[in-house]
Amino acid sequence: MKKIVFVFLFCFIVLSVYSKQYEYALKFNNKIKKIIWDITERQDDFLLYNRGEDIRQTIKSKKNIGTISWLIENRIRQSFIKADRRTELNKSVVKITGNIDGNRIEKSFELGDVPWIQCIEFEMKDFILSDKNEMKFWMIRQYDAEPVLMKIEKKEVQEKLFLKKKIQVIYAEVKEDNILSDFSILKYWFKKENGLCIAFHGSDGTKEQNKVMIKLIRE
Repeated sequence: MKKIVFVFLFCFIVLSVYSKQYEYALKFNNKIKKIIWDITERQDDFLLYNRGEDIRQTIKSKKNIGTISWLIENRIRQSFIKADRRTELNKSVVKITGNIDGNRIEKSFELGDVPWIQCIEFEMKDFILSDKNEMKFWMIRQYDAEPVLMKIEKKEVQEKLFLKKKIQVIYAEVKEDNILSDFSILKYWFKKENGLCIAFHGSDGTKEQNKVMIKLIRE
């Protein structure tokens, strides 16, 4: 009987955890870098781990809620940011700590009714597959750890060549939700069938706002 119970529990654990790896190519100044995302999905949340040459990120996200925690480390700048979502006095807040260029940071902000989405590429799946056309969300800037209110808007369905096959994609634009938003538009292309991000054109999240192009090359 113990053996049967053990086998059942083992099978349940295996079926409840799903891991997958995605490889993207980042193009900047005619140079190409590879970015690898490891995703571990569980019953009601998932973990994202990003391994780049300069930057590493770990994100925990809860389905239908958004980002729960975020850790980013920049080995060149010797900087890091750590942010965690928590409940204080019946309010959802995000606590941010870290060290940027030798300066210690410690701040917090209240989410209100707006979700925190730190990784648009993988945390927008529910929105992309929904009937909604736009959504507001919070995102923390990488270079100064400042929370910024953003807006994503679906623009149109397009046909795009992806891994030598023509597929339907949803083209969406992301920008800050303020009067200066049109000066910095981020462009995303998601698979219509499953909401997976296959391409991105925009800034790299640094203070210099370098223009980059990212595309999925292996899934």
